[in-house]
Amino acid sequence: MGAYFIRRVLIAIPVLLGITILAFLVVSMTPGDPLTARMDPETLARMQAHPEQMEALRRQYGLDQPIPVQYVKWLGGVLQGDLGYAISTGRPIAAEIGPRIGPSLMLMLLAAIVALAFGLPAGILSAVHQYGKVDYLLSTLTVLLISTPTFVLGLVAIYVFGVTLNVLPVGELYTIGKEDDLLDRLSHFVLPALILGLVNAALLMRYTRASMVEALGADYITTARSKGLSSRVVVIRHGLRNALIPVITVLAFLMPELIAGAVVTETVFNWPGLGQLSIKAAKAGDPAMMMGIVLIVGIAVLAASIVADLAYSMADPRIRFDRGR
Repeated sequence: MGAYFIRRVLIAIPVLLGITILAFLVVSMTPGDPLTARMDPETLARMQAHPEQMEALRRQYGLDQPIPVQYVKWLGGVLQGDLGYAISTGRPIAAEIGPRIGPSLMLMLLAAIVALAFGLPAGILSAVHQYGKVDYLLSTLTVLLISTPTFVLGLVAIYVFGVTLNVLPVGELYTIGKEDDLLDRLSHFVLPALILGLVNAALLMRYTRASMVEALGADYITTARSKGLSSRVVVIRHGLRNALIPVITVLAFLMPELIAGAVVTETVFNWPGLGQLSIKAAKAGDPAMMMGIVLIVGIAVLAASIVADLAYSMADPRIRFDRGR
């Protein structure tokens, strides 16, 4: 297992390198000039009147170099722990991203817990009662959650729980003046975590149901039932354990789904996380900021993939990561 883990990490390194190369090319080919995008008309006119100042800025941010040279310099800085400076603010990228990682990770962690707490049991229940009323009810609910845009669910939740009932806060990380109040902070997590979690729970429920239906129709399940084992033991110990492999794969794919959903959710709820920062970086056309976010997200997705691979052998003892594989 240890050797397999090391191999997976080594394989992930060139994959991450490829992600950054592709992202750097896309960001570099984005229309517009990142230096002038944020300038007010007066500043822009002054810069155009003094081209040498604009050239100095381009040299300062390395924008006067060819794209391959820019990438090599960026990668060299990353290897030394330097992500560069944001053109839009002039601050180090690490200082811009650092404070936002915690809120985003906490939001995605709580959303993942919500997705597991609802999606996994709902999928099992739907499979056990296949083509029954419970199955149709849960399937209808999941279709509604999957087909409804996240921002619509967020706005409805804000209107119902924040405006009409006024029982939950509808934005920000905490209430002003209550920065040290743990309960207040947790209350701010409820709506965004529920919306983000339920949307992904619907996807998890559909895959869990399909996998469980296939497992419960297998011969070994019939044998287990013929031995007089209880339905709970048959479903959980025999059915669920054999259905977990595709479910684990879906859980690994939940990471990019959570990240993509967080962009919308954080915008709707004005959440100070990486999702909201990515929108600001895209609007500002800030290449260094966007590359810093891509790097963090790429590492998170690859880490989730490695964890999923390791979880396969724990869920199914028939899977072995031998040295020759």
